Amino acid sequence: QLKGVELGRYYLHVICWTLCAAQHALKGVYTTSPAASPAMSGERLSGGGRQAGAGIADDVAADWEVGLADGVHRVRLDHGTTSGKRVITVDDKELCRRNWMFSLVGSEKFMISSKPAEIVISCKGFMFEYTLNVDGKSLKKFVESQLKNTRVWHPEINGRGHRVVLDIETMDVYVDGEKMDTHVSIICGSSFYY
Repeated sequence: QLKGVELGRYYLHVICWTLCAAQHALKGVYTTSPAASPAMSGERLSGGGRQAGAGIADDVAADWEVGLADGVHRVRLDHGTTSGKRVITVDDKELCRRNWMFSLVGSEKFMISSKPAEIVISCKGFMFEYTLNVDGKSLKKFVESQLKNTRVWHPEINGRGHRVVLDIETMDVYVDGEKMDTHVSIICGSSFYY
């Protein structure tokens, strides 16, 4: 049972979400009210995230796929706007859980494989916005950097698909997510140099 300030805060939250939903309905921006059913949930995402939709848990706020040299990782944020819950999972492994947070905005830092990452939760125009930063860059800038600094091949050997990644900056080679021991050979004319 909610009392006093908590009750007023809850009603203010519901009113903000209702106004936000009405304001953005014509613009195609999806919002979620605190009492929305799972089938109707979906929030505006930034940083290349996919919108939560039908059949996904009520508190799922954002879902991203991040391609690194060791594979593609799935990052998910559950944000309970009425309960104050924040849960971050990477590849279905829970990395961070915070319950009963009074501040609904802020940031959470964690690791995706060997890369530092941060989810920033902000409130813009009575609506939450979720941004994923990887290695100190926005997801968009990070993906652009990855495209410049890595080469990816998908060979099929004996009917089985593989993923080979060359990191141009470090000269590391990953095969199906595992770093391989390599050595550099330089060919000049017909001579090999090690």
